Amino acid sequence: MNNKGFNGFNINTVDNANNFYPYQQKPNIYNKAIYDNAIDTYTGKFKTSVYVFILFVLFSHQVAYKILDMIIKVFTNNIEITNEYGEPMPLGILIMGIIVSLITFIL
Repeated sequence: MNNKGFNGFNINTVDNANNFYPYQQKPNIYNKAIYDNAIDTYTGKFKTSVYVFILFVLFSHQVAYKILDMIIKVFTNNIEITNEYGEPMPLGILIMGIIVSLITFIL
């Protein structure tokens, strides 16, 4: 009688057949720590994305650029943030982006 297992070993002569199973998983004691770190990482990313979304909605409005233009005009009259139609100019977008970045960094 040929009593060989799938891997060619005689099952009757092997002390512990489970040692020869090719896909046996070894217990990993670090799985919970890795899982917790991943959850913390994604929670932080989610919070940051919500903060940036709220800041974007608040600061991308045309009125926010008008307020920024008024604040800049207090210090100097040479810088134009918005054009005559109230649309932001590239310098205004750059300054608003810096403000949003700083607020996001602080939060």
